[in-house]
Amino acid sequence: MRTDHRRRNQKRTPPIPSNSITRPKPMPPTPERVPGALFAAGRYRLLESSAARSDTEFWHAHDLATGQEVALTVLDLRSRGPDVAAAVADCFAGTVWLGRVRSEALAPILDMTAVQSCAVVVSEWLPSRSLAEVAASGPSVAGAAEALLPLARGVEGAHRHPERVVSLDDPNRIRISVDGVAYLAFSGRHPDAAQQEDVRVLSAAFDELTAGAGSCGSSSADLVVRTLEYVVARAAAETEDAARAAAETEAAARAGAPRSETAFSSDGGRSAVDVRVFVAISVLVVIFLGALGWFVGTSLV
Repeated sequence: MRTDHRRRNQKRTPPIPSNSITRPKPMPPTPERVPGALFAAGRYRLLESSAARSDTEFWHAHDLATGQEVALTVLDLRSRGPDVAAAVADCFAGTVWLGRVRSEALAPILDMTAVQSCAVVVSEWLPSRSLAEVAASGPSVAGAAEALLPLARGVEGAHRHPERVVSLDDPNRIRISVDGVAYLAFSGRHPDAAQQEDVRVLSAAFDELTAGAGSCGSSSADLVVRTLEYVVARAAAETEDAARAAAETEAAARAGAPRSETAFSSDGGRSAVDVRVFVAISVLVVIFLGALGWFVGTSLV
C-alpha cells in the first residue's frame, strides 16, 4: 500500500540549482556501497544515494528481509582507529532516545547495527522529496516556515536536555513529506555532533527553501522556532484580513441592491400620486369650465 501511495504522489520537479546546499556532494564510490549493491551481509539492497560526505552516507535502500523500503544512515568511523568500537557505541547511545520519539518530524527508527567500521541507523523510508527538490518548486516563505516548524520544535525540545543532540549536521538529513512536513529522514548521531550544528542546519534549511528570502538566525533553536511561528502567524493574519475585506465588500454590494430597489419603488409610487393629482385637477378644471360656460350661456339668454 505504501508503494502505491508513493507512486500516486510522485511529481516532476524543476532542476536542482547548482548552488543548492543540499545538492549531493560528488564522492569517490565505496566499492561495497554503490547503487544496486548488497549491504550489511546482504540484508539491504542499496537503491540510491541521497547524499555523501567524508564519513557519512545517506541511502535509500530495500530491506530484503522484510520487503520494506528504508533510509540508511551510514557513519563510516574507520578514521577513529582503535576507538572505532567506542565511536560506534557513542553513535548508538546518542541515537537511541530518538527511537522512542513519535513525531511527524521524525522518521521511525527501525534498527541500529554495526557493519565493520560503520554505525548504521535504519529508519522507515517515507514518500518524500529532498529540500533541494522542494526549493526548486518555489515555495512561499510562509509555506517553508510552516513545513519546518514541527522539526524546529522537536529540536528545541531536545535541546532542553544538555546531552541531547538531534545531529542535524547536514541539510540532506531533512526531507519534505507528501504532507508538506520537514522531517529527519536520516537519524544517527555523529560522534562530533553539537547542538549548535542542529540550529545552523535548521536555519540553512529555511534559507534553502526560500532561496534566501527568509532568515531565522542561528543563535538558538528557540529563536528559530519563534521566528518561524511569527512568519506563519503573520501570513495567517494577512490571509484573514484579506478574507474579511472581501467579505465586507461582498456584504456592502448585497446591501446596496435592496436600497436601489426601495428607491425605485418609492419613485414609482411618487409618480403614481402625481398622475392622480393631475387627473383630479384636470377634471375640476373641465367641470369649472363647463359650469362657467353654462352660466355665461344662461346669462346671454
